[in-house]
Amino acid sequence: MILFFKPDPERMRLKGNLNGLIKLVRSSPDPALRMESALALGRMQTPRAIPELIQSLSDPDPRVVDAASEALEYIGRPAVRSLVENYNSADEAVTRWIHQTLIRIGPGILNDILACTPILNEAGEERVSYTILSYGKSDLPVLVDKLGVSDRRIARLAEAIIETSGRDALPFLIQALDNPDGEIQARAAALLILFGDQIIPDLLASCAQDREEVRDLKFYIINEIGRPALDPLYESLKDSNPVTSSMALKVFMELGDAAIIPLIRGIYDENQETRVVSENALIRIGEPVV
Repeated sequence: MILFFKPDPERMRLKGNLNGLIKLVRSSPDPALRMESALALGRMQTPRAIPELIQSLSDPDPRVVDAASEALEYIGRPAVRSLVENYNSADEAVTRWIHQTLIRIGPGILNDILACTPILNEAGEERVSYTILSYGKSDLPVLVDKLGVSDRRIARLAEAIIETSGRDALPFLIQALDNPDGEIQARAAALLILFGDQIIPDLLASCAQDREEVRDLKFYIINEIGRPALDPLYESLKDSNPVTSSMALKVFMELGDAAIIPLIRGIYDENQETRVVSENALIRIGEPVV
């Protein structure tokens, strides 16, 4: 009589039987055994298990796939590069599990993910961008810092993700205008220009606390945005903070003829200070007051 003994993955883990567990994950016909073996491999936290666990993300049984993802989470940071590299060629089903696994490991691996940029193809970059965006705005300061790295692929990827983040990125980009790294300053300014007139109130809000060099950079950004900035600048003429209203006036004067219509409107404003400021600006631009 032949007796069959069911393997015990947990006991195999305690004995350090890595090869036996890998064999079970790879070829056991029993999904429950493949699932338990995957979890046992994760608890061993050995990088040698990573390729087999990633392969298990395409297992036909969803319980095994979820166990493999959880096991890769146990392994953590050492699994990141292999997971990200598989973004290049994985099918959509496996891609979703890679994404979920990277989310499970957590946003603390952002630097590890970005370091993989040089090995990514176009599909891989798109999938990585989606994963990074899913971490939310807490990682935006890290992305802004990457604008100044020497590897331009990493810098461009960070730039693209920041642009996609929209208004969530504005406070960090505006703060970067005071960064000692000139490259970060320049790229932050370029991104702010792309956001257009929506950034004007945010740019002007902190002018009173800015160093003169930062104010000059903000003036350059607003001037580059040009005519679309005039309406929000007109509202800033009414600001009770003299630094903010002075900055707005300075841009109006720089834009010259393009600023005339909003300023003419300003001389009929119900706010007396706005009328005075608009009139003075028109005089300095050279347009007669009517």
